[in-house]
Amino acid sequence: VSTQSTGNYSETGYGVMRFTHINVSKNNYVYSDFPFPDHTPDFPHHTHILRYLRDYAAHFKLTPHISFSTVVVSMKRKADGLWRITIEKGKYQNREGQQVITVHLPTADEMRQTSNAERAWERSWYYNSKRLTLQKIPILYNDELAAMIGCKPDFKRYPGLLWNLLFSVNAFQWRLNGPNSWEGAKEMCRKLKPVPFYHYTMLLILSILALIMLSILRCFYEFVC
Repeated sequence: VSTQSTGNYSETGYGVMRFTHINVSKNNYVYSDFPFPDHTPDFPHHTHILRYLRDYAAHFKLTPHISFSTVVVSMKRKADGLWRITIEKGKYQNREGQQVITVHLPTADEMRQTSNAERAWERSWYYNSKRLTLQKIPILYNDELAAMIGCKPDFKRYPGLLWNLLFSVNAFQWRLNGPNSWEGAKEMCRKLKPVPFYHYTMLLILSILALIMLSILRCFYEFVC
């Protein structure tokens, strides 16, 4: 792991700039079972990010298992199922295979079919260009991934959180149910308030719809009577 990682400023080499802040909310740029401290600004400075990462590693006792300033040259699976990891200094480390890679890898044909289908949808939605990169609507993409993993929030189980889940920005909703659910996720979702723009926009839309419905009912009443 490089010491020039997210949040670490350095006068030399790769790193963030001295004045860098993240450009997304801290509640969306967070490990879903380890919230930022309450006093952290909504768009944290890189020093807050570095402190957060160090606190996370310390809390989950990860630090002893991390080799900083180390470049991985290669990874080869051995006959016994372990992985031989060669680092820049020529040393070797063995790790159990399931701790390194646990994902199901699709075939080349499956990936090609998925990629072609997604590109066709993107060209129908976004500007058609040869330089087009993969573009997604974040909310729909998050829902798609969450459904695949089995952690998409079940609104029926949390009716009291419905408004917050729909209109707040947070990563904790993916830990409400499904595999590796977190007992603190419900409280965090309740604690985080909806984004003001979404909140008041939806209130305005609902108010307009209510007025329209009242007008329709009034006209119907006058017609019947």
